[in-house]
Amino acid sequence: MKQKIIFIVDGNTAIGLGQVYRSLNLAKEIKKFNKNILFITNDFLAKKLVRPLFRCKLFSEINLKTDMITSKNDLVIIDKHEETYKKLNHFKSNSYLTIGIDYIGKGKKLLSKGINILYPQSGITGKNSYSGFQYSILDPSFKKSCSIKIRKQVKSLVIMQGGTDSHCFIPNIIDSISQLKSKLKITVIIGPIEYNKKLQKSIDESNLSIEVKRNVKFMHKELARHDIAITGGGMTLLELSKLGIPSIIICTEKFETETASLLSKSGFGINLGYYEKLSNQKIKNAISRLIQDYKLRTKMNNIGPKIVDGNGTKRVCKLIKEWN
Repeated sequence: MKQKIIFIVDGNTAIGLGQVYRSLNLAKEIKKFNKNILFITNDFLAKKLVRPLFRCKLFSEINLKTDMITSKNDLVIIDKHEETYKKLNHFKSNSYLTIGIDYIGKGKKLLSKGINILYPQSGITGKNSYSGFQYSILDPSFKKSCSIKIRKQVKSLVIMQGGTDSHCFIPNIIDSISQLKSKLKITVIIGPIEYNKKLQKSIDESNLSIEVKRNVKFMHKELARHDIAITGGGMTLLELSKLGIPSIIICTEKFETETASLLSKSGFGINLGYYEKLSNQKIKNAISRLIQDYKLRTKMNNIGPKIVDGNGTKRVCKLIKEWN
């Protein structure tokens, strides 16, 4: 029986969509040597994103006890923070190999291999784990993209807080920028959701030039238009690093603080930490600092592409081939 490669991944407006897009990028590369790919998810939104490219089933549509979803020849990739012990045990018992990508939940010992990109400290550890930003899985378009040129005068700022801005923190960021009385052009990027009333109110009341973009198709081109960025501590931060776009990091999930800390210590990004107790004044001061400090922006521009070089997807595929 031909080997299947099965992705277990979730994504919705509450947890974001980063891992869905990451798994799709990895699956596109894997397809070059194995076309038998299946996605399984709990979420309708994730299924909607996957279905145009790959087969996808909802867990609610299958019965793990009776349906022959996996065989001893199959490889299972779990790209989510946590899965139930019952499902982990099922896939371990009914597949050739189970791989966790940035898996930080319980049941780590049930997984055969671990690839830690964002969470090398809290992810799967030991001799069967591989950690580091060199394994960053990005859209192929980023590999071909050059880093931006740093201008002495900052004219454009892009704001992202995950595809869903699940904690609706972007209005706080906009309010902080408004205090600067700057002529910056602001672009807010969100995913496949309608932006809420709080965000709309913040935009309406601001004296800034603000454009909201949804479902950006060519993200590498859009990001490269901007001088600086404000982002969370997830996959978008790695894309910004690859493009060398000086960034301020505001984590809207506590697990993101690990990534933000590691990247900023490596020389990329001003890390403001977890959003919950973050004042508008502190955000304002960080933006002002980044705008005024040309040397700091140049430093980030040089370091970012060295940390994330765009070859991570191929490195992960090479590991998967070796494990097969």
